[in-house]
Amino acid sequence: MKGRLFILLLFLVLLSLPSKGQQKVKVNKNTAFSLGEKIKYRLKYSFFTAGYGELTISPKLNYVNGKECYKIKIEGYTASFFDHILRVRDSWESYIDVSTLMPIQFRRKVEEGSYRKTEITNFNHDEKSARVSWKKKAPEWKSKSYEIKDPTYDIVSLYSVMRNFDYSNAKRGDKFLVNAFFEDELYELEVHYLGKEVLKTDFGKFNTFKLAPVLPHNSVFEDEDAVVFWATDDRNKLLLEAKVKIKVIPGSNAKLKVEEFEGLRYPLTSKIKD
Repeated sequence: MKGRLFILLLFLVLLSLPSKGQQKVKVNKNTAFSLGEKIKYRLKYSFFTAGYGELTISPKLNYVNGKECYKIKIEGYTASFFDHILRVRDSWESYIDVSTLMPIQFRRKVEEGSYRKTEITNFNHDEKSARVSWKKKAPEWKSKSYEIKDPTYDIVSLYSVMRNFDYSNAKRGDKFLVNAFFEDELYELEVHYLGKEVLKTDFGKFNTFKLAPVLPHNSVFEDEDAVVFWATDDRNKLLLEAKVKIKVIPGSNAKLKVEEFEGLRYPLTSKIKD
């Protein structure tokens, strides 16, 4: 469980993208990130590092299913100490249409303990369908088609939406909805906008905006507002930190924090000068 928390937390963070009222968000132009961007995150329990996550935007465009695409890849892995408990080496990548920011193809490779799974999802937004192909340890592939809505994102392409959504008119208490497809299920997630806040980090103090997804009842997280995260209040909208309250360690918080970054498109104007 400890090794997978990074994946669960990052999944919730990337799902947490808003659309005003009951309308579904559909951002179709990238003005926030650049090719070649790299960000590394650290997941901590109290004083212990449980795992890391690395997010990379390919330095060149890719062509998938006849579309010119951004390639965004996320890798999550446990720290060496937690490898002895449950070794995690997961990678997720999305090929995102440059002209629409909609996902064309999603790939996932899972290595968690002895569990193995490889998965490829091809999206057909015109037909509102997603074709999922997967295999586990056996070499045989299986496939199945699922119905999706317009718009629907995979959990990595949501990152591009978060970075490009206009939060300037959002007010504290606003509630948003978004559709996300993961494995074999279409999720509709509600997100609360919690306003702006100054966040102290290892890189200094930043002006940020704060969001919280409303979580369904589950055995992992303390309550429906167990996850909160902060992003820079500037043109980058860089995810700086997330905090989660979990049941496996009662009264304890886990934190996902930026450790390194490079290749940002704009200066971090949200940083407060000393």
